[in-house]
Amino acid sequence: MPTFYEETDFVINTDDFLDECDKDEIENIIDYLEEMGYLKNHKRTPDGNSTGILEEEFQERIQKLSESRHRLTLEEEETIKKISDRL
Repeated sequence: MPTFYEETDFVINTDDFLDECDKDEIENIIDYLEEMGYLKNHKRTPDGNSTGILEEEFQERIQKLSESRHRLTLEEEETIKKISDRL
């Protein structure tokens, strides 16, 4: 018995698609977008929620400090050490 295949193009609205996804599926989408570079430095809190813009900016600054440590003066390093020791 022959089999026939029919190709059909259809459009799925992004909002409709995401509305139908459960929490795990949304997390998979976020992971995929991070891996593909669409969500650079995107962080999630332990409960799975996204962090705010201020938190992201702070994390970017910390990362920049870490990557440029060799360019810091001794005074700047000491200031960072004092801050971290307080916490």
